[in-house]
Amino acid sequence: MNRGLTYDRAGQADKALADFDQAISLNPNNADAYYNRGLFFNKAGKLDAALADLDRAISLNPGDPDAYYNRGVVFQKTGQVDKANRDFMLWKEQSARQ
Repeated sequence: MNRGLTYDRAGQADKALADFDQAISLNPNNADAYYNRGLFFNKAGKLDAALADLDRAISLNPGDPDAYYNRGVVFQKTGQVDKANRDFMLWKEQSARQ
């Protein structure tokens, strides 16, 4: 998964996605892999896929404030302002607990 992040930063999108997919196939309960692939999809403009992965990341690790923040960003991009605001509020609450 870390290699996927490195590929993404280097602009090697195909390799990054392949690594994120492999991390998920090896451990379907890996919240970080879903989170990172969700960020990748957001950056690539694949917002439905980003939401699906960030939803899964949150279901696996509901205490991760960054997942709420980034899902809020995607909701905002898709015009779902109420959902974005809810996630930004959850991000703030989760961040205060850490």
